[in-house]
Amino acid sequence: MQNEGIVPNLETYLIMVNEYCKQEDLASAFGILDQMKEMGPKPNVAIYACIIACLSKQRRISEAETVFHMMHRDGLDHDEVAYMTMIKAYTRNGRGDKALNLFEKMIENAIQPSSYSYTALLSGLVKRKIRLKNVGRGFCSK
Repeated sequence: MQNEGIVPNLETYLIMVNEYCKQEDLASAFGILDQMKEMGPKPNVAIYACIIACLSKQRRISEAETVFHMMHRDGLDHDEVAYMTMIKAYTRNGRGDKALNLFEKMIENAIQPSSYSYTALLSGLVKRKIRLKNVGRGFCSK
């Protein structure tokens, strides 16, 4: 594409990252992320969220956390999509307490969860029969 003078935009890059993730080719997805950081355009939340979701599906939760934090270091504020992608990663991998803690952090950071977010969190916890150690604090007690 670029050899022909065509420069990909954010949507094109997102499609590429998404397709690499569907093929479980994270090396290529990270390659696109690195290319975007180097040459532009600046990666957006959707690019990072796609990679986080892919890492989660592969049970690479530590790497998903790294990408979540990298996103913030790279100058992007976590929004509801970013938080919920990481929260789903935690529930998918049996880390209910971390999911709930991150949900509470999202609220503390003035991001008002939608009904979708509440449903996704609770559904993820129930589907995996995750028992929480500290039920009764945070949003559960309000």
